[in-house]
Amino acid sequence: HFSRFQRARLMARRGDDEGARTLLLSDAPAADATGYPRLIIEVQALLAQVNLRLADVDAAVAHAQRAVEAGKGARYS
Repeated sequence: HFSRFQRARLMARRGDDEGARTLLLSDAPAADATGYPRLIIEVQALLAQVNLRLADVDAAVAHAQRAVEAGKGARYS
């Protein structure tokens, strides 16, 4: 999961926000299934960033809220 996240991060850094969003959306359920807060937060936060750059404000806010929720009660996240 982490390697796919890193790939999506690199895609976004290189300006391929649409590709990054597609990759992250396909991997988000698997990241959620791990139950690992740090991974979930990272995926959701990057989804928020790329959606904001793609002018999808509603999706950006939704993913940012999911990132915050994933961090509630998590130790060391």
